[in-house]
Amino acid sequence: MNALRQTLLTAFASTLMAGAVSAATLTLNPTADTFVRADSATSTAGGTAAEMLVGQLNSTQAMHALLSFDLSSLPVNATINSVSLVMVQSSEDGSSGNTTITLELHLLTQAFVESQASWNNAATGTPWTTAGGAFDSTVLSTVDVRTRPSQTPVITLPVSQTWASTVNFVSAVQSAADGSNSISFLFKDANEANVARELIKFFSKEGTTAPQLTIDYTVAAIPEPSTVGLLMGSVVLTGGIWLRRRSR
Repeated sequence: MNALRQTLLTAFASTLMAGAVSAATLTLNPTADTFVRADSATSTAGGTAAEMLVGQLNSTQAMHALLSFDLSSLPVNATINSVSLVMVQSSEDGSSGNTTITLELHLLTQAFVESQASWNNAATGTPWTTAGGAFDSTVLSTVDVRTRPSQTPVITLPVSQTWASTVNFVSAVQSAADGSNSISFLFKDANEANVARELIKFFSKEGTTAPQLTIDYTVAAIPEPSTVGLLMGSVVLTGGIWLRRRSR
């Protein structure tokens, strides 16, 4: 029966593979974004500011940006191939020197309310489990950004900064899409022990150009019942012909 089994498997695979996957790209804006600062640990940015600040004023005055995205528009059986996040560096801060700093992207592990979040609290009456925003230590992606783009070599602002796709980034978004259908991120300077002022400004969703999370994914096609019925009929017919030939 090896020949029959091979025929069945070949026919079944051919049917499933015909248009087996559908590729698509989804681009999302944040549903919430804000920033929190250690030098004003109980105050909020209100969630309506046109810019978010990331970096630090000195080694004890860090600033973190927070963003959330709704993933419910992804198909339930989507397989994520790549993901990237673009934020637009909006204006220049008076940072110390023309320094390039590395900004890390982390998975935020505690929900926040953008109008209420501060360095100490994720929402009014709800402290962060870790001050400044509770996040997973795994770095999902990084980007190197200059604090003074007006200095040589000159970069004209505004300019897009991209956190590119990585295995960790894809895994985090896939897990969120398969689970809660939402995901939140935290951005921070990779070296917050630096005593120099190193501050980057980005447009928020209320600004000129909102952050964008771009997801490239594929969806496996599910055969229609009529197609499956046709396939099974073909298998039965093929098997009958094969058995008659074997009996001669």
